[in-house]
Order: sequence, then C-alpha cells, then structure tokens
Amino acid sequence: MHKALLDLWASATGLELMQALAEQETSPPSQYGQVGLRVSRAAHGLVEMEWTPGETLANVVGTVHGGYTAMVLDEACCSAGVSTGERCYPVSTLNLAVDYVRAVRPGETYAVVAEVVHSGRARLLANASVRDGEGNLVAQAHAALLPSKAQLKAATEGTTTP
Repeated sequence: MHKALLDLWASATGLELMQALAEQETSPPSQYGQVGLRVSRAAHGLVEMEWTPGETLANVVGTVHGGYTAMVLDEACCSAGVSTGERCYPVSTLNLAVDYVRAVRPGETYAVVAEVVHSGRARLLANASVRDGEGNLVAQAHAALLPSKAQLKAATEGTTTP
C-alpha cells in the first residue's frame, strides 16, 4: 500500500479517507486501478463509485467475469463500512452474498453504490448495487463486515495479523 495512504489510514476518520479518495487527494488502493474502480462520492455510511472494467477482465465470451463483479461489490461494501469509523479501520468481509442480474461489459461505465444498513459494536451490515448507464440493476450484494483495529496496527507497523 502507498505510504501516503497508510499515513492517512493512521490519522484520519474513515469518512475523511473515503472523501480524500473521492476528491483524488490520495492514491487509491492498487486493486481499484486494476479493475477500473473509482470513488466518486462519500458520506457517513454511503459510498458511490464508478466502475469501467477493461478488456483484461473479460471471460471467453466477452463479458466481465463474475468474480470481478463480486470484488467490486465487496470493495464498495467495505468502503461504506470504512466511512463509518471514528478512525480509519480496515474492514474484513465475514460474508458476501451476490445476486447477478445482467452481464457486465468491458468498456462500459457502471454506477456502484453501497450503504451500511446496520452498524453494531462488533460488525457492520452493508448492501451494494451495480447499475448500468440506463439505471438497470446489474448485480447486488449483501455483506457482513468486521472493522479491525488489529489490521490497522499491523499495516502501519509493517507486520502481519495472526
């Protein structure tokens, strides 16, 4: 992870980090660039993203492999979870359920929206959706998430978590 992003993780609230990503004040995690994902707006418990998958994500029939769609939905849910923290804690996915409705096509831009629907002491629940340019539902997900203070400490110290 980029040092500037780690520094922000160590000092900012979750919402401040997500807003910095939306305003392009810091470099996003590398996986965002690899799949064509960008944060466009962030509020407490809500993240909006744009996703333009490239040809490298296509399967043999020319559509984007469903695993990449699941990854984008997971990133969106986790990002919404991060935005709720009084500190910027990494979030781990405990469970992710994805419903696929339409195929994702390389080169097209999709709207991705995620919202935290429950913020408990030990876990968060979030919903996310991917919609095409006409507003049609392409895929949706429901996730159970775990904010992790141990992961933040390990990342900023350069160690690994157990």
